[in-house]
Amino acid sequence: MKKQIVNLVFLMGCFLFLSIGLIKTVFFPKEINYYENRYAEKIKPVSISAILDTSFQDNWEAALADQVLFSQTMKKAYNDFTNGYQYSLLQPLLKLNLNRYINFNSHLIFNGNICYGVRSFSKSQPLLDKRIENCNRIISSHPETDFYIYYIEKDTDINFETNEIVPFSDYIFEHVQLPQNRMAAFEINSFADYQSWFYKTDHHWNYKGSYRAYRQILELLGCNEQPLEPIDTVTVSQSFAGSKTPDMNGLFTEDFTVYQFQFPQMEISINKNPVSDYGDAKSFLDRNRTDVTYGNFYGGDDGEIIFDTHNTEKENILLIGESYDNAVLKLVASHYHRTHSIDLRNYKAFLGQDFHLGQYIQENNISKVLLIGNIDYFVMEEFMLED
Repeated sequence: MKKQIVNLVFLMGCFLFLSIGLIKTVFFPKEINYYENRYAEKIKPVSISAILDTSFQDNWEAALADQVLFSQTMKKAYNDFTNGYQYSLLQPLLKLNLNRYINFNSHLIFNGNICYGVRSFSKSQPLLDKRIENCNRIISSHPETDFYIYYIEKDTDINFETNEIVPFSDYIFEHVQLPQNRMAAFEINSFADYQSWFYKTDHHWNYKGSYRAYRQILELLGCNEQPLEPIDTVTVSQSFAGSKTPDMNGLFTEDFTVYQFQFPQMEISINKNPVSDYGDAKSFLDRNRTDVTYGNFYGGDDGEIIFDTHNTEKENILLIGESYDNAVLKLVASHYHRTHSIDLRNYKAFLGQDFHLGQYIQENNISKVLLIGNIDYFVMEEFMLED
């Protein structure tokens, strides 16, 4: 009798738990899946076509996985266990520092660095051709403006096992109608180069890489001023886990080290709003923040950022790029009157209007335009320019 009561209580508890989960999923769904840093799946309206093509059933499965009580906690616990177990098996291989890619939980690892796979030139070429045509049309429409291209090579551009380089930058420089001295690349010729200039766990360049890029950009732009020199080197975190490790739960970490600079006085606005600084470097350097990421230290991917040194004897410059330029914007801005930065992925969302290059150049008296980015920047539709 007592056993039957226990079984009944257990079954009622299970039924209650599932009922609460179902009610919550249907009537009180959460907006964000914080564990996976994305919008949570919600139940969509039922339709005959959705049932027949099974998308309705798939939606219910995904929604329940996101919305049921403790689903994220259980998923995290499961991933922590499986990742930890797999990582323990991987340790002997990692210690050997083999010069080959190792697949770990759908991630490629080369000598302790988490890498993206090498891009196919043939698959990227049609998109690259479209972007090159776009660049040539824009450049020819503005003969009074000096255009420059700075291409950033990274782990997608070189096979570290064979040292074979995918010729993206060469192809761009051969086909964009600009003088060769108006185009330059941040070159990666070996794994040693990559290891020196990029994070192990994040897709961006580290403090040495971004500083190298800054000096190359000044040379490319024909700026005769001396580059700013670092006044200090500071490690603000010893447990940084970057953008390549969201599902690795701290198994791969590294130091987040930065150069400290004495910047000239400048006014900064982000999306037309005055701000005290771009990024929050001061809080990290003063040890008031510990949640360091590339974006919250150097600054985010805002639609428009303007740096104004009020030095009217200098030119105004426009950088159109993506997140790689975040780390060099204030450095480059130190050498110009007004430096404008545009991220076309976010311009309309933040500014409420489309970006038209010709109008922007005219309204802001821009004399130089720098297009800066990696292969993603040169093949993604979002970065196509409109005049």
